[in-house]
Amino acid sequence: MCAPVIAMTALSVASAIAAQNQASSTADAQARAAREAEAADLSTLDLQAKQIGDKAVRETVAIRRQALKERGTLVAAQSEAGFIGNSPFRERYVSQQKEDEAIVGTNANAENALLQNSTEKYKVGSVARGRINEAYSRIPSGLVAGLQIATAGVSGATQGYNFTKILKGA
Repeated sequence: MCAPVIAMTALSVASAIAAQNQASSTADAQARAAREAEAADLSTLDLQAKQIGDKAVRETVAIRRQALKERGTLVAAQSEAGFIGNSPFRERYVSQQKEDEAIVGTNANAENALLQNSTEKYKVGSVARGRINEAYSRIPSGLVAGLQIATAGVSGATQGYNFTKILKGA
């Protein structure tokens, strides 16, 4: 009489424990996937930040090179023409101003792009933490898991008892 009750109880408890273990394994896998996705996204954003910085340096060098050529051309033309006085200095000053404005613009663009990149990194981290928390939130707490296992045991014992009654009645 006790054999069906014990067997059904053991099967129900084992099934409930297996379900708990499966939930834990699934959560671990989802958390690992979230961490890997975060690492890949952060790596991409780090590369993007480096490219932004490199582009700003290249643009600044190009601006300076162009400005030096322009001022060299101005000095050569003014020397050949025999210009002296404030006008040549003013033209060089205007050229210097244009160079400075272009460099400031390039640096501002790079800073804004890097700020956006930093914001994206924060977002990637937040999304990953959310996914990890969501994965682990699906695992029942110790108390809930214990209650589920106990309920499965009682249910199995009840089924075993009912099966025993059926066997006796047959």
